[in-house]
Amino acid sequence: MIDLSKPQLRRWRPRKGEPSVWAGGSSTSQAKEKIATKRKEFPLQRDDCSSCDKRTRLEISSLPEDLLPMILSHVPMRDAARAACVSRAFLHSWRYYPYLIFNAETLALNQKNTNDRTPMDFITVVDNIMRNHSGVGVKTFKLELDHGYAVHPSHLDRWLKAASTLKIKEFAFELPLGSKTEYNFPYSLLFSDNHTGNSVQSFCLSSCAFHPAVRFDCLRSLMSVHLSWVDITGEELACFLSNSFNLQSLEIPRCCKISFLKTPIVLQQLNCLQVEQCSRLHMIEINAPMLSRFHYRGPLIEISLGDSIQLKDVNVLCYPWPCMFHYARTKLPTIARNIENLFVMTCDEDVQTPMVSSKFLHLKYLEMVFIGPRKKSPACYDFFSLVSFLDASPALETFILHLDSVGTMNDCILGGSSELRKLHKCITTTT
Repeated sequence: MIDLSKPQLRRWRPRKGEPSVWAGGSSTSQAKEKIATKRKEFPLQRDDCSSCDKRTRLEISSLPEDLLPMILSHVPMRDAARAACVSRAFLHSWRYYPYLIFNAETLALNQKNTNDRTPMDFITVVDNIMRNHSGVGVKTFKLELDHGYAVHPSHLDRWLKAASTLKIKEFAFELPLGSKTEYNFPYSLLFSDNHTGNSVQSFCLSSCAFHPAVRFDCLRSLMSVHLSWVDITGEELACFLSNSFNLQSLEIPRCCKISFLKTPIVLQQLNCLQVEQCSRLHMIEINAPMLSRFHYRGPLIEISLGDSIQLKDVNVLCYPWPCMFHYARTKLPTIARNIENLFVMTCDEDVQTPMVSSKFLHLKYLEMVFIGPRKKSPACYDFFSLVSFLDASPALETFILHLDSVGTMNDCILGGSSELRKLHKCITTTT
């Protein structure tokens, strides 16, 4: 058996009459003088093993007053709260924590041993944090509820009233999708002409009603707006954005009561516009000269983006709606003259892509997705007509075509292999 215990070290001692020496031949007195000199130069350095185990203690109270809040601001809220439980100094700094993000993850309500948590637990934790926070230095306020935490509107009103007194920059309010209780967001509480409205730069709403009826002069700092599953009309959205001169990003997924998207002002700073599955939408009319990215998913509608000379990235999906290839070839050259990246997706395309005179002079990347046919049709799509895109794109570097059959008996995709061979031959000849 191998003995893993530490061996006893014997201390070497000089024989009687023999001078004590250290490695290098110096005497004991000389060595002591060297050690004393080193201690003066390096006071934290120790020469014996026992003193190496001692660590220099740093009292938290001796740190600069602004350092602890800075340390806590770089850790998640749950860890910052745990630190506040073990130190009064951290507890004081916790009262100034800048990121109030309330969801099941940050409040540790989604762990395996907490499956019996109730909405009342969520309410209690949020109330305690809001009550003990000083209200100073808050930059982010997010309230994100999932299906397991359906909270009565009275609690939401109370939390939003408390948030309205904070000078926050990022605001997010997300309710469970398909909630039985429809919540009408109290816009006048948060966006009255006070310091809160003036400071908000990012605004996110999800799964609630939002009906602004007046224009706010305090939204001049607003840079990002995201509305998902929000009950709002086109007129109300235009009213909300009427003074958002610094808006840079606008995302509107699944807002089904918007019939038209039109802003009353020129959005000079807008560079990203994303609209997804707004089923009643039939027109987009926005004047945004700095727009560089446009993503749209929905049926074919009238689109006018003004003189968007910076528009270079376009992503258009019309699934499950057809005729997207035809629309992209005939309409997009006038909507986005300087486009460089184009992604187009269509389904059940039955209209051939025409040869037209308009060009994509700056197009470098083209990716197309063809899904179908989902139903039997008398005529197959002529894939060779896609050569119209190649002919119109003299700077094209990458062309990707995805073919996806949904699994019907119709073999329009596989049976049309001759057209695909013609298209492949045209591509190889061009390159």
